[in-house]
Amino acid sequence: MSEPTVPAAGTDTRTHETSARDHEARAAAEVRTVRVAIVTVSDTRTPETDTSGRILTEQLTADGHQIVFYGIVRDEPAQIERAL
Repeated sequence: MSEPTVPAAGTDTRTHETSARDHEARAAAEVRTVRVAIVTVSDTRTPETDTSGRILTEQLTADGHQIVFYGIVRDEPAQIERAL
């Protein structure tokens, strides 16, 4: 088993944090909208009681994204596979 690596003294360990933040900022500026499919897996939810689906729809559309599919499927592997 190898020992975990430790940055050398004086090494700037913030490089990855800064580049990740830069990447996220650039991506947010370049990608204006995305097309989204929302699938709720439940044996009991209906469109009227699907609060998570409603919240996702509201938040994503408020941010300018397009909901291209919304559906509720029963918690059965075959039905989930067909929906995806």
